Amino acid sequence: SGKSEDEIFENSMLTGGDIFSLTVSRDITNIDEFLIYCYKRYKETTYQENFSWIDNIKFIRDKKLIEQLNVNLINEIKNKNFNQVWMAVPEVVAWEDIKDFVICGDNRHHYADIEIEKVIESLRNELMSIEQLQNKIIKAISSKDDTQSIYEWRAYDCIVAEITFNGNEYCLSNGKWYKIDIDFVDTINQQYNSIELNQDIFLDYCHKDEDAYNSALSMSLPKAIMLHKYKVPIGGGQGNNIEPCDVLYGNKMIHIKHNGGSSMLSHLFNQALVSSQMWLDSESRNILKGKLSIDGKQDIIPPNFAANNYEIVIAIINKFVEERPKIPFFSKVSLCFAVRNIKQYGYKISLKNVKNVK
Repeated sequence: SGKSEDEIFENSMLTGGDIFSLTVSRDITNIDEFLIYCYKRYKETTYQENFSWIDNIKFIRDKKLIEQLNVNLINEIKNKNFNQVWMAVPEVVAWEDIKDFVICGDNRHHYADIEIEKVIESLRNELMSIEQLQNKIIKAISSKDDTQSIYEWRAYDCIVAEITFNGNEYCLSNGKWYKIDIDFVDTINQQYNSIELNQDIFLDYCHKDEDAYNSALSMSLPKAIMLHKYKVPIGGGQGNNIEPCDVLYGNKMIHIKHNGGSSMLSHLFNQALVSSQMWLDSESRNILKGKLSIDGKQDIIPPNFAANNYEIVIAIINKFVEERPKIPFFSKVSLCFAVRNIKQYGYKISLKNVKNVK
């Protein structure tokens, strides 16, 4: 979905994958010319200016190929190749509302994250078919009422997999398989691995939620300030607010989120990108300065703001211990896009893996 800038489309929201849907003021007398225009726009390649990566990613519909990929996936899991196969929540969630996770069939134990090893252990029989994972349910338990689940997913939909099959690269995300151009995989991995790592010492994550961690982190870093509560309104409509960052540490703007799969991480990267744009706008800085003045913190905003004096730190709370965060391939794509744009504004940018030891 996206809002069109095309006057013929009347600046409406366009939605569709296989089906194209929009609302415009047309009737039977002028619908033909409009449909012809839609087809001409469909054949254009202008999307490549900002979304060239789309041509490198193909959604798999071939049922036979999907079956072969699922057999390959089962083998990867049985061989415990957890560098290529792991699990994460498959949608954007409010982590502060989640106490922990329960795997159906293993209701005695509660887990701080979704672990593929624990899911396999909960199976009644040895893992032999993909249906076992499609029928296994994982529940997120409410932090307000531990007798209630607020999210439920099939275990299969929580699997993130990146595998090579018959000389091609494939990704499993949100229960769907995609074929990825090999050269594109190499390009993205090179770009991702070239992002500078932040060397500051951050606390390990063992806190109730992200707010509690942000508070603890700001107190552990010299002269750091929590800023994520000071939202700056933009445009019209309720909820159109930008977080300047979660924690400001000297000249470093830190954005922090859980590694909750591609959707959650894309939200983090977009937050960093939009925030970087907000700081460049003098009107937005004045609004933020006014809010900070209530707490006597207005002096953190210099009179002459320059992006090249600041570093944006993207911190990912991760159950993996590698220094460079382990994230899904699609997340690498969206991160590289955000990094490229943030650098064009003049900022430095770095990446930080925050160990989740909860």
